[in-house]
Formats: sequence, structure tokens, C-alpha cells
Amino acid sequence: MYNGIVLVDKPAGLTSFDVVAKLRKIFQQKQVGHTGTLDPSVTGLLVIVLGKATKLIDYLQENQKQYRGTLILGLKTDTQDMDGQVTEMQFLKEAIADFKKKPLSIVSLEVPTSFHRCIRLLKLVENIYTN
Repeated sequence: MYNGIVLVDKPAGLTSFDVVAKLRKIFQQKQVGHTGTLDPSVTGLLVIVLGKATKLIDYLQENQKQYRGTLILGLKTDTQDMDGQVTEMQFLKEAIADFKKKPLSIVSLEVPTSFHRCIRLLKLVENIYTN
């Protein structure tokens, strides 16, 4: 059985579960998980854990994440993402006016780097591999 963390650059078109299923076949083991779902249309880092490292999932999910995206003003879809059918289009001037009326809730997050947090992770990893 393999124990550890695998970083996957998930391509668009696959679900997070698809990636887990493929890795279960590759590593020939059931104990494979991930630390957070990425939508099928999203690309990015998918953190996969194997074997005893699955005990780290809760800790790894505590870490803050960073997202980058593109905003298209004036386009609405039935799913509120780029995968849906377009339901409405506005001219740019109208779209900007509508955008200014709505509250914006974007938060900038930084990855924690405190010394005590790193020590806690090292102790947790040590406990997993020594028990």
C-alpha cells in the first residue's frame, strides 16, 4: 500500500472523483481521497492523499486557498457558470451599471506560515507513520 500525497494538475473535463478513481486503479488501492472538490470545468491543483495520509485530509482542508478566474460582464447562464446555456446578454454599459449595484464579496487570503502550525503538521505526520 502507498502512503503519501500526490499533487495533480487537474484538467478541465474531469471531476475530482474521476481523478480519484483513476489513481485507485494506478496505485491498486482503495484508500485514496482528495482535500477539496474542483468543478469539472475548473483546472488546477487537486491534492490527493494515499493510505495513511488520508488522516491528513481535515488538516489540509484547514489551509486557505487561492482562486483565479475571469469575469465576463453582461452574460448570464442558467447555471451561473460558463458551462450553462446563455439566458441573457447585456451591452457593456448596462452590465457595468448592474455590476456596480450588487455587493461584491471577494476575499483575499494568504497561506498561513506560522512556525507553530508547521510543527503541528510535522508531529501529526510523525504520529501517522509511527503508529
